[in-house]
Amino acid sequence: TDGEKIAVQDADFAVEQDVALAVGHGNSFVLGATNKGYVSGWDDNKIYVVNLDTLTLDEPIVLPTTGYTTCAVDDVNGIIYIFQRETRPNTESVYNVIVYDYINETTKDTYVTSISFGAMQSCDLFHDRIIVLNGLGTNALPNGYRVFNLKGEILADYYFPNFDEIEPEGVFIDRATGSIYISFGNRTVYKIVSV
Repeated sequence: TDGEKIAVQDADFAVEQDVALAVGHGNSFVLGATNKGYVSGWDDNKIYVVNLDTLTLDEPIVLPTTGYTTCAVDDVNGIIYIFQRETRPNTESVYNVIVYDYINETTKDTYVTSISFGAMQSCDLFHDRIIVLNGLGTNALPNGYRVFNLKGEILADYYFPNFDEIEPEGVFIDRATGSIYISFGNRTVYKIVSV
């Protein structure tokens, strides 16, 4: 998504279909287990729920916070992991991690990330791990490729020197294979493999 439409692409990234859908800033697009997609509005404190069968919007989820948010959604358990900060993310800072039961509309826990970073770009949730991309591809806001647990504690920190000067945009974990795909502002998607 670019915030204004949702595009369906094949395995070679050729567009098969696109539909005009307003989903806020469209900061992060997380696939659910029930053929729903969850898009973070970023600065409007909403999660836009996309029905992936019909490419239509369900009722958005209103988040219990203000400021800037990027979220990982566990729709099996009805939980959203909200990465939130009040200040504009053009500086490095810790993020609050708000564990929100969106079914019962209650906050279960609040944590603070164990490291500071700026410009959170995208995240995905897989096997109780949250993969986070951040940065603008600049010295002031360097890129980060990190794995957090569900309390915002860092478990792994990766460095890709070839992408220091390219803004990261999205991350997706293939649920069937566990492969990681990262997209960048130059409209290129890379498959990350371990060697």
